[in-house]
Amino acid sequence: MDKFLLADNPMNDDSNAVIVHTENPVSIIECLEGHLKQAEDSYYKFYSFINLQGEVENWTLLVQFLNTIETDYAKLPEIAARILDDSWEWYQSYMDWQDNEDDD
Repeated sequence: MDKFLLADNPMNDDSNAVIVHTENPVSIIECLEGHLKQAEDSYYKFYSFINLQGEVENWTLLVQFLNTIETDYAKLPEIAARILDDSWEWYQSYMDWQDNEDDD
């Protein structure tokens, strides 16, 4: 199975895409367009990049679910930050790939 999967509901315009991280820690990361502050007890990070059209895109990735075998809960913020960064790297690559597909 792939390490990352993209889930989307195209029948619901109000839903956001989510990234499913299939390896430990199994996680669901919501992709929110814009830099949107979340609750203080949430794990989230802001990201930006310049798309293939030269436009700046701002995103917030938000952990909606995290299941880990780690028993030291003090490490959860560090684990979540790593998962968010890995998910962002994959999602940005996906968006670049999608832009290239749309240009064909």
